[in-house]
Amino acid sequence: TALLLAQTVLEGKATLDDPIARHLPRDLPLTPDTAAITLGQLATHTSGLPRLPTNFRPANPADPYADYDVAKLHAFLRAHRPEKPAPQPAAYSNLGFGLLGHLLERIHGRTYAELLAERLTGPLGLRDTVITLDAGQQARFATPYSGSVAVSPWQLGALTGAGAIRSTAADLARFAQALLGPERGPLTDAWALI
Repeated sequence: TALLLAQTVLEGKATLDDPIARHLPRDLPLTPDTAAITLGQLATHTSGLPRLPTNFRPANPADPYADYDVAKLHAFLRAHRPEKPAPQPAAYSNLGFGLLGHLLERIHGRTYAELLAERLTGPLGLRDTVITLDAGQQARFATPYSGSVAVSPWQLGALTGAGAIRSTAADLARFAQALLGPERGPLTDAWALI
């Protein structure tokens, strides 16, 4: 998600200092402190947003994010009243990165899965790094567990940018090589920005 943001900044479609209000619907009322949170603060976990939205009430605890849609995300933002304005000390926020993914979708007019395929996994040849598994990938997918109990993989709804990506060890190694290798590649400039 941060790499997609970096590419977006390099293309001039946004800046790290853009307030989130710039990329949300104009008729979505936000408090001034919420509206002023920046894309860079979302990417660095300094926005002050909580780890999870306060209106997070899963219909299915076995797949808790699945029903958290854009309407609920916007409802959270409308009701959010920060104790202090950002930036705040770094604190991990699934909500912040999920919101960043949503804002990137709005900036580009594409789904997160499309952005991932077009801008990262496609150019790097990462065929097994996806949001939705095809039949062959599903057959190879490791069963997730909670303790000793097999569970279903989660769907992240509107917070897809927080971690809905599925991959393989081979693709992850290729991704790391693309980021750390000395030769220039499709992510070199974006990685330098991060």
